[in-house]
Amino acid sequence: MLFRSTHAQVLEVLPAADLGILLRAPSPVNFVSSPTKCGEYLASGVPVLTTAYAGDASRIISETSAGLVLHGNASSQENTDLVLTYLRISMANRAYVARRSYLAAREHYNTAPSRESIAQLVREVLSACPASLGGNRQ
Repeated sequence: MLFRSTHAQVLEVLPAADLGILLRAPSPVNFVSSPTKCGEYLASGVPVLTTAYAGDASRIISETSAGLVLHGNASSQENTDLVLTYLRISMANRAYVARRSYLAAREHYNTAPSRESIAQLVREVLSACPASLGGNRQ
């Protein structure tokens, strides 16, 4: 059954998922993408199944072992067997996998340092602007 959910409802049930799926086809836009969904899955403690074509998500998953990256034909028998094996192992070690996923999100999707740097830059730019443009200079 399909139904519409609010963002809050999704965040409430997402931690119950066994695996977040982020499959992308090989294309120039996918190679340079940074799928937000990957960070949402990881922050919820959900490991990610992705293809090698999902921009920085595949690199993050590979580096942190917070999921599985499929190479080649995602629907091949070899990849199907790999996914099923990964699911069995991750479900048997759910707490460990959830913690690893959460830590990957914290390491790669933490925006707090960037927000402060941007805020400081905006303050500096505004202080150099004339008052008529919202700055502090006379």
